[in-house]
Amino acid sequence: MSLIQNIMLIAGLLLVVLVAIYYYARIHFPTYVELKTVIDCIVGNNKDYMNFGYWEEDTETLSESNENMCRKLAAMGSLFGARRILDVGFGLGEQLSIWRDVNDDKDNLEILGVDIEPAHIQAGERLLEGGSLGDNVSFKQGDACDLPSEDEKFDRVVSLESAFHYRPRNKFFDEAYRVLEPGGKLVIADIVRNGDSGLLGWLPNMVACDFMGAPTCNKESVEEWLDQLRSLGFEVEWEDVTDKTLVPYLNNFAVTFAPANPMLRWAGCLSVSIWSYLCARVRPFSYVLAVCTKPGIAK
Repeated sequence: MSLIQNIMLIAGLLLVVLVAIYYYARIHFPTYVELKTVIDCIVGNNKDYMNFGYWEEDTETLSESNENMCRKLAAMGSLFGARRILDVGFGLGEQLSIWRDVNDDKDNLEILGVDIEPAHIQAGERLLEGGSLGDNVSFKQGDACDLPSEDEKFDRVVSLESAFHYRPRNKFFDEAYRVLEPGGKLVIADIVRNGDSGLLGWLPNMVACDFMGAPTCNKESVEEWLDQLRSLGFEVEWEDVTDKTLVPYLNNFAVTFAPANPMLRWAGCLSVSIWSYLCARVRPFSYVLAVCTKPGIAK
């Protein structure tokens, strides 16, 4: 066999293994509730984040990387000066204490968390009972594509690694624009497909999107994603941080995943090693951060 044939054979075998592990994971961990039990097996993860994090050169743990991401978004979106924050798809709510912590007037800061999952609303209520969020935080169950809010209510809308779930994502962009006051900002960390990743990237792209709950309607490239935001009137500042998010997260997972079940450990470490290779070389996805400012003068 030629070198190219050998490479193609190895690549094909890796994809077969990846799909097999995917179905194993899909059966045993069908929702994010079950998937959280997997993430809890990562050594150095002592926070309730469900995100890839932001990995600096000296970042050592998943918890640290997630706090890095939250503080980076807070700085990009000037959350220190926010008065009313809407966090859409807030998950388990771990980041809310950081939005409050960085704010210059935290005693008067209002935060509303909206999520469609009842389990996440319950998680938010537990945080409130624990007293870590202060007195001006509340939660509503609701759809990101039909936000339960009046027009121009907030000066910040935050979406931390959730928009790729929405059906469709561009409808959430419409809603974020609607509920922001003039001069307000949509602060977003999102995962976007790369349509030019070739055949080798197409299959893992489809498999991962299904596993992560990313519907096929959200198939925009980064440029199309930006165009959707700009067409609404947003002024967009953005950066691609794939090399500081997806790739190092997977590399860390491969060496820190330590479940009691040896089969689960083997399957998890093998699959994320393959994913790391694909994300670094084929790049089926891009991880994008953006601050999108609604035109007008802030109130």
